[in-house]
Order: sequence, then C-alpha cells, then structure tokens
Amino acid sequence: MGHGISTAQLVELIKKVTNFKGEVVLNTIPKHPLDIAKLVGDYSKAEKLLGWKPKYMLEKGLKVTINFWKKKLNIAQ
Repeated sequence: MGHGISTAQLVELIKKVTNFKGEVVLNTIPKHPLDIAKLVGDYSKAEKLLGWKPKYMLEKGLKVTINFWKKKLNIAQ
C-alpha cells in the first residue's frame, strides 16, 4: 500500500511545502518507555469495507490542506 515516514522527514516535507526557512528542533522531549517507535497507517480495511482510497499522496495532500487553511484563515499565499 504505502510506506512509513519519519517525523524528521515529515517536518522537512512540511517545511518544503510551506517554504518555511526557519529551524525546527526535534527530540526536545525525552522518550517514554511506552512510546511507539514506528507507526505506519494502512487504509486497506477502509478500502475493503467502504471502497475508500486516498485521493492524494502525502505531499499533495499537505499542499491541499495547507491551502485550505490559508484560505479559511485569510492568510496571504
């Protein structure tokens, strides 16, 4: 179906999509014993039961979501 993406990779992708030039500091909170090290979503059950499939890949979905909120909040693009 797809593949996982790390938090750091997601941050870099969001920075790219939003053209953010600042620094994002990761890992500032200590890990806890029950923290999940890796979590990968899977839409196969939704596809099987509902016939649903994602409309966009991650980067396009982020762009669509960010543009929606920019318009909703009247932020210049």
